[in-house]
Amino acid sequence: MKIILLFFISNVFANPYFDETEVLKDAPHFRSKLNVNHSGRNITKNDPSYGLPSLRITLNWNSENETYMISQKIIENSGTESLHLRAKNKAPWGSYKGTLKDSVTGDVFYDSIGTGREYRKLTRAITLRFPVPKNDFKFELIAENPTSGEMEKVFSEEIELNKLNHDNTVIEELETRVLKKAQLNPSPIIAIYA
Repeated sequence: MKIILLFFISNVFANPYFDETEVLKDAPHFRSKLNVNHSGRNITKNDPSYGLPSLRITLNWNSENETYMISQKIIENSGTESLHLRAKNKAPWGSYKGTLKDSVTGDVFYDSIGTGREYRKLTRAITLRFPVPKNDFKFELIAENPTSGEMEKVFSEEIELNKLNHDNTVIEELETRVLKKAQLNPSPIIAIYA
């Protein structure tokens, strides 16, 4: 009896949606802007879903003196509408939080990685992506202190927009496939990149 009760309790509390047909609904602007062909298709560079211009900043971590430095600043067509909308909101979580502030308009964009403070020991680089600002901007990185767990500003740099590199890689076609067709409408869309 205890095993059945434990199994029942763990299943009930593991799923916050007791009715499997009830899922959270996205705001209307997300549903209306998602233009996905569920039959699978090839996306060309002229397709609007090819990717929006985004700024990718990669920072290296130096384990000897606990410092960070930018190793790459590049504009690439890897963004999505979701990335651009999400970047306008400051995330309350994340062990590494990046902020871009446009020096003229004052627009601010955010990105974060919620990895835990020991992440820097597993990899020597952190990558954050943002919408491309219209003007020169200030980039700041706040990271979790590995000893105290407190969030601290660990890096700041003024960056000139005209000195950014552009990713000139041309991908003529990008193949997409549907692994499993959704049975609900509207359906959740999960992208797996390989």
